[in-house]
Amino acid sequence: MKLNSAEWPYALLGSVGSIMAGVLNPIFALIISELLAVYYIQDKEKMQKEVQKYVLIYVGVGVITIGIYLLQHYYFGIVGENLTARVRELMFKGESMIFHKEINLFKRRQVGDTFVSNCYQMNGQDCIMLTKYALFFIIDN
Repeated sequence: MKLNSAEWPYALLGSVGSIMAGVLNPIFALIISELLAVYYIQDKEKMQKEVQKYVLIYVGVGVITIGIYLLQHYYFGIVGENLTARVRELMFKGESMIFHKEINLFKRRQVGDTFVSNCYQMNGQDCIMLTKYALFFIIDN
């Protein structure tokens, strides 16, 4: 959390998008249930007007959904990418300097450049997964 403290405005906006995304499923369910109730109306013209009304509402909420999911994924993506950049920077600089301390890692025959680059990549991907994906699933549900 200490590494991620600089992105709290982005995390807040991503959380707002995630909360709104969690509200969308009940809204869609409500619209569909109302639409199904319309089919029991006996007057054909009134039924047609009501169906058109609920279809337009459904499409409107669908268009709003695009913006909500864009907000959610964009801001959580920023948080995840910035955290990944910080972790990767700490691997080479700062107090830990993982690659500088583990010089014996490079001297082993079975460990080559690909092993080191894969470790470097996987640490970054773990940070992205923990922030971007885990946060919006927790807040969304």
